[in-house]
Amino acid sequence: MKKLILAMCCLAVALASTQAFADQPTLSIPDVYNQAQTGWHQSYNTARGESVTVDIDIAVPDVSAFPCYYAEDMQPVNGVPTSKNDMAEYGEAATINNPGFFRYDWPNRQIQRQWQTTARENGTMLESFGEPRALVVRYGHFDMDTAYSVNNPSTMRDAETFMAECVQTFFSDKAIGLTPHWLRAHIDPGKYKKNKAMNDYEKVRDDPNFQGCLFTYFDQTIDGIPVLGYGYQGYADYKGASMKDESKGILGGICITQGMRDIGSEELYRSLQLKLISVTDLIAEDVPFCSLDAVIQTAEQLISAGQLRTVDSLRLGYVVWLDQTNTYKLMPTWVIEGELFANATADYRTAMTILTSTPLEYANVYINAQTGELIDPWKSNENRAYDAPSLITWR
Repeated sequence: MKKLILAMCCLAVALASTQAFADQPTLSIPDVYNQAQTGWHQSYNTARGESVTVDIDIAVPDVSAFPCYYAEDMQPVNGVPTSKNDMAEYGEAATINNPGFFRYDWPNRQIQRQWQTTARENGTMLESFGEPRALVVRYGHFDMDTAYSVNNPSTMRDAETFMAECVQTFFSDKAIGLTPHWLRAHIDPGKYKKNKAMNDYEKVRDDPNFQGCLFTYFDQTIDGIPVLGYGYQGYADYKGASMKDESKGILGGICITQGMRDIGSEELYRSLQLKLISVTDLIAEDVPFCSLDAVIQTAEQLISAGQLRTVDSLRLGYVVWLDQTNTYKLMPTWVIEGELFANATADYRTAMTILTSTPLEYANVYINAQTGELIDPWKSNENRAYDAPSLITWR
């Protein structure tokens, strides 16, 4: 009987997501911004007999208009070789300069190899350490000035500075905005080994000299509006490049920092990776939105049914859909980051351990910002990356 009730709740959510909301798109982006100022602070009882608490600020761009565009991958930087440059031609940096992808590594591998050789000769080369434990901090929950990674002094603000310097150096002729999104930091230098008896990992070794990596992730902004992902990333069951044209990788930027004591240097290694898009044509100068209440109502149905079990953030921005005529189409979309299950009776596919703090069910949940409808997360047709919602314009 319990499983039957849960199944009926899931069916009700699926049916509700296919119906148009009565709340029509009549609000401007400043209206939605004002609605979002109270945040989302509510606890819910679910069909699973559990409680889900949402306690977050709601992120809406503080802009006067919300234009929609066609876009393409950003073209390579003029004057920088398009093939991989791993030598010291650009100071002590290495670059990769391809359509839609730019990478800057300091120092380059040649310099790193020289330092490694010196460290071995001096007897100061540290032993490779293994996988340490890491912390993931999501949007709205990290502090810009905290050094989260063990023995690594860099912060999200430092990473933001490194990214801005890279953009200014290589993309000075383009208007590129980046906003911090989330981070992953090595917080324990211990080496971990699976203990089958406890079905978890346990520390088997420590090394106080280990310097952890700090991985920081950034969203590209266009006209002050963040680009929050590809359309196909809203499908909870999407794993790898299993569907046509869905192997596009990251959007925005990544900054990785780590100390280099293991190769005899007190410097800080930096790897900056940018996956950027450029606007090509305007679709609409501004578009209307439905009320925030309609969006939260859709999310509440998923929560009550026991499918959406955590909510880390709720953000409004662009979602990038593939387009048959143009490369991309940027559409107004609410994005929830949290744990989403197709079946409310299902448990986690992978047992949570000390080294796997993010379950496979962690997903982007997309809600149409103009209608308040859920964008079906479980669509399986091979052209789903092209299935952008219809755009509604001001009448």
